[in-house]
Amino acid sequence: MARKATIERKTKETDIKITLNLDGTGVYSIRCGVPFMDHMFSHIAKHGFFDLTVKATGDTHIDDHHTVEDLGIAFGQALKKALGASRGIRRYGEATVPMDETLAEVVMDLSAGPISCTIWTCRRSTSSRTSIRGLPRTSSAPWRTTRA
Repeated sequence: MARKATIERKTKETDIKITLNLDGTGVYSIRCGVPFMDHMFSHIAKHGFFDLTVKATGDTHIDDHHTVEDLGIAFGQALKKALGASRGIRRYGEATVPMDETLAEVVMDLSAGPISCTIWTCRRSTSSRTSIRGLPRTSSAPWRTTRA
């Protein structure tokens, strides 16, 4: 069974289409309108060996908030749909990844529990032009969305 999904999400503020293939090779085409999110989604695809296409437009002339949050919701919906019954995957996973100026730590539980805990420590309030202050809420959006 192919583990693929396409999700379209349209609101007053955003228009998003995400296509995800969990059994891909890391091929991606990302156009979010928010450079930081382009960067993050490209890394998810490249390092996760997912094929991922993301096309999003939003009211970024006002703020990145709606686009960033709706991208998280749509990605969570795509992940849930692509996983299906989640056969053959491990429930838990963790990784610690040192990068240039960052240490990323992720611990994940793909059970049906409705909780997400996000801890951010940031020395500045923006990354390029994206507000980092809004990312903790956004980072939990995919996991809130994946619950039944």
